[in-house]
Amino acid sequence: NSAISDDLKAIKVRLKKRITKIAAVKSQVYLWQLNAELSTQALKVQYKRLLKQYANKVQEELGPSFPTVEISNSVDFNLPPLNFTFVRDRFAGKGVHISDDTLIG
Repeated sequence: NSAISDDLKAIKVRLKKRITKIAAVKSQVYLWQLNAELSTQALKVQYKRLLKQYANKVQEELGPSFPTVEISNSVDFNLPPLNFTFVRDRFAGKGVHISDDTLIG
């Protein structure tokens, strides 16, 4: 009876140690996930700020009479190319006529 009781105590101690290890690992994984989420959120905030700065630069180049320019990208964190040129006029290709008449309807 005493041997069984000692065995049960030993099993109980081993289980407590395993549970403690599992809890520690779960806590570590949770902290990693939280850190990754916070890093992603910080990156999104910084990215939106950069896109807004870029849109403001384009708007300055176009002038105040041009409609407001908004730039968005919900796919990735890539910025527009640095050599991008925003064109405010229309250019017709060969054989294409662009009418100046306003279309209604």
